[in-house]
Amino acid sequence: MLESRLVQAGDVRLGVYEAGPADAAQTAVLVHGAASSARIWNEVQRLLGEAGIRSVAIGMRGAGASDRTDRDEDYRPEVYAADLAAAIGTLGLQRFTLVGHSLGGRIVTRYVLDQDRDRVQALV
Repeated sequence: MLESRLVQAGDVRLGVYEAGPADAAQTAVLVHGAASSARIWNEVQRLLGEAGIRSVAIGMRGAGASDRTDRDEDYRPEVYAADLAAAIGTLGLQRFTLVGHSLGGRIVTRYVLDQDRDRVQALV
């Protein structure tokens, strides 16, 4: 079952969907692509949960339940990666696998290049 909530990430609130055991040995952080939302991961999250893996799908600004802004410059991979880092901090995630689809791939790559890469177990 998916649990949803909004988390503060800098100047925006991001929609987050969590599934699987909270005390799982593995956590996957899922980032969607453009013209999509965190809900794209629903079936993947169900399957990961059945495998005993915790998953956290984070909606990027301007998508789904996440806040939108009026500034075009807020919709760049660097900004999304900073939002992702802030959300990961708010959620208290320590070690995780990052999974990105399409633009989400650029976002998770930017996260690894710009943020705390020591927390990342794998990049998909």
